[in-house]
Amino acid sequence: MKNKGFVILAEFSLKGASACSGLPVHRYSKEMLTEKLGMEFELMDSFDYTYLMPSGAQRPFIYTLFRRR
Repeated sequence: MKNKGFVILAEFSLKGASACSGLPVHRYSKEMLTEKLGMEFELMDSFDYTYLMPSGAQRPFIYTLFRRR
C-alpha cells in the first residue's frame, strides 16, 4: 500500500431503507466507517447524498474520504 493514499467510500446511509431490490443492505455512518478502517486511516471529509431513483424513491447514501496516515 502507498503511504498517504486515499480511500473513497459510498455506502448506504443509516437514514436509508434496510433493503434494496429485495436484498438486505448494510447501512453506515461516518463513525462506523472510521471505526471499520481503523487508526491507519484519517477521515478527511464526508457528506450525505440522496439518489433519486427513476421510480421516484429516494436512496440516502453517505460518501466519505479517508487518507492513509
